[in-house]
Amino acid sequence: MDRISYLEELENKWQLTFGYKPNQFDEALLKIKELIRQPGDVYLQRRDAMLENSINVTGFLNWFIQKNPESMSIMQTNPDYQYNFK
Repeated sequence: MDRISYLEELENKWQLTFGYKPNQFDEALLKIKELIRQPGDVYLQRRDAMLENSINVTGFLNWFIQKNPESMSIMQTNPDYQYNFK
């Protein structure tokens, strides 16, 4: 089954989601029971770590389109400029 890349990242890199196929109901139920026993701040910390390492895509695209062609030149010479959009 094809997977959606952002869900793959949330599941594998950040451990914020869990994917199960319809025939994996028992495994999903076990995961639910496990999650209920975990402290709530675990996922808040994971979420915060993900957000710290992400950019505001809407802000970035807004800047990129409105300031084009200057923005394209900036990104070609300094790809890390995207991290200004947190």
